[in-house]
Amino acid sequence: MTVASVGERISTIPELFAPELSMATDNFDHARDACERDFDYRRLEITLDRLSLDEEFRVSVDGGKYILTEKAFDDIGAILDVPPRFAREITRELFTIIVDRLGQLHQQAVVLVVRDGIIVAVVDPAKWSGNSRNARPHYEPVSNLELLSLIENVWSTPGGRLRINVSDAGLAIEVVDPNITIEPKVGDVINVGAVVTGSETGGPAPLARGYTLRLVCSNGAAIPSYFGTARFSTDWRVRHDRRLEVFGRVVEHFSVNMELVRQAYQGVVDGELNDQSFWAFHRQAAYVFRGATGAETTADAMFGVEEARRKQLVAAVRKRQGLLRHGRNDAVLLPQPSGIRAWDAYNGITAAARDETSYARRVALERLGGDLLKEFAPEPAV
Repeated sequence: MTVASVGERISTIPELFAPELSMATDNFDHARDACERDFDYRRLEITLDRLSLDEEFRVSVDGGKYILTEKAFDDIGAILDVPPRFAREITRELFTIIVDRLGQLHQQAVVLVVRDGIIVAVVDPAKWSGNSRNARPHYEPVSNLELLSLIENVWSTPGGRLRINVSDAGLAIEVVDPNITIEPKVGDVINVGAVVTGSETGGPAPLARGYTLRLVCSNGAAIPSYFGTARFSTDWRVRHDRRLEVFGRVVEHFSVNMELVRQAYQGVVDGELNDQSFWAFHRQAAYVFRGATGAETTADAMFGVEEARRKQLVAAVRKRQGLLRHGRNDAVLLPQPSGIRAWDAYNGITAAARDETSYARRVALERLGGDLLKEFAPEPAV
């Protein structure tokens, strides 16, 4: 591997980072084989002063040499409180100096998640332990194999649709029930089920949430906890296997608020984004692609807007915000129509998720689609 000049900005040297692995399947056995063969991780707990970067941007730890993924690079910056944009725009030489100096000052423990000589994540060992001073500061994730076995045991999918995505970022298991459907538009059938996500490489703890799949395009959305959710307990005082057992029982009987989902979809089909909502969702969509070339243009395509129209809408929102800061609060400051149909925006976001090869981006976009759905849901009865 040829590495560019030390003086070049990190963002211009993509070959610095090892590629992240991902795969998709509709079979539990295939997913299990992949976890055992390709996604077999080990964890090394060290203090930051024992970690150093050489001139080839290789990580040295106790005599061993490792390559960083882009995610692991971001993790190091976050732990050292180095702003992500700054970290990517400085030179490789400067970043290695920062890591060395701040590592010596912090003397902080971290967990390196390693696969085949590649560091895929750098995790704070106190992750999930809460803020209690009596919390045990040891990261104990649910492994991909544990989660796969759990879901296979509690979910039956005869005739249903199963999709499993495994990556260095985490695991997503989607199951939709062909018997639970809604039809917000005539002939446009949507199956309802659930998705379980988890990560053993520093991502979130296991979580089950409602999932909807638009059959005509095979694009789906992970709907927010507002419609139904189940979380894995991170209370370390309870044994790990006991918490996993409880999570399995909850997932087995997991259900979503179907009436809310039905009404939300009807609202999206009939509704339109106002300019304030458009700006908020567009910013989130662009953020999913942060660091990539043309992030805002990619978001424009999802919402079906030209760059000039997007800038016009954003300028109007910012102008109103400026007036509000100066004490204006009359009707002229209310959100205005954008001309963007909510159904088109929803399908643009979820279709982008379907075509996205990055696990992390796909999950983020599916959740964004769910958030847009919630925007048009009625308030649940108390």
